[in-house]
Amino acid sequence: MQFGHTILCVPDVSATLKPYEAAFGLTTRTRPVEVMPWGQTIAYVADINGFLVELCTPVGWASPKGRPRIGDDGTS
Repeated sequence: MQFGHTILCVPDVSATLKPYEAAFGLTTRTRPVEVMPWGQTIAYVADINGFLVELCTPVGWASPKGRPRIGDDGTS
């Protein structure tokens, strides 16, 4: 499967944005951070060369505080 962009899975999208922006030049947000109906938080940014980068939580781990909704103890 080919997505056409880079996907980085992180535990907390909002908390990851600023350090990644500073370290890698990810400055252009194509849309705001959003929680998808299936329980995943996502955000899209563009790198310094204009390539799309998706920051996302694992499916089912969306939370404004970066805490998992499903299986805090590793269960689902």
